[in-house]
Formats: sequence, structure tokens, C-alpha cells
Amino acid sequence: MAEPEGDPWQPGDDVPAYVWLMNEGDKSDRLVGASSPNAESVSIVDANGKTLPDGVELPPDKLQQLEPTDNHLLLRDVREVVRGGDFMKITLNFEKAGSVTFNIQSQVPVYDSSPSPSE
Repeated sequence: MAEPEGDPWQPGDDVPAYVWLMNEGDKSDRLVGASSPNAESVSIVDANGKTLPDGVELPPDKLQQLEPTDNHLLLRDVREVVRGGDFMKITLNFEKAGSVTFNIQSQVPVYDSSPSPSE
């Protein structure tokens, strides 16, 4: 998830999330949706924040980067405070590959001088 700018993300905020996806299959697939128990909804959007109703194409053997200047995920109306370093569960839904759930981490802001958990 994008690093909070200044204060942590607050309940009700829309939080951008970026992932890299690699289709290791021999046929195209498509990211068609996403969800998180920590947000009202998760949208797949373009760089301008416009929802992509058809999702994102994932050609075989090609890295697809969902980044701020391109298509990416948007967690809408987060339900709790999110600080840099916090994790949230997210489920990605693919047209052919089904669903995958994992934890996504909020980037630690560069201005955050607090010690990391390992220190």
C-alpha cells in the first residue's frame, strides 16, 4: 500500500495499493477483482483513478506491474487506521487461476524514524 503522507491512513480513506503480478501459465489470464476485510471494497483503477470494469490483462510469461502511474488497486473506505509497516489481508481474483489471499504491507514513510520491529 502507498505510504501515508504525514499522518497514518484513517478510517474512510481510499488507499492505493501496488503489486507486481507474474502469469507463469502458458495462456493469458485476467485480474478481475479484489477484496479485503479491511476495506469496504477494492477497485482496479487506471492512473487517473477510473475503475477498470474488465480488470487487467495478464499475458503469459510477462510481469504486470500495478503501479501509481499505471493501473493499480484502490482500497476504498478502509475500516481502520493504517500506519506505515502495517499489514492488511487482500484477495485477488483471477479469471482462470481463481483467488489468492495474502498480506500486503503499507510502505513505511521515509520520514518515519521509529525503529523497525527487528531493532
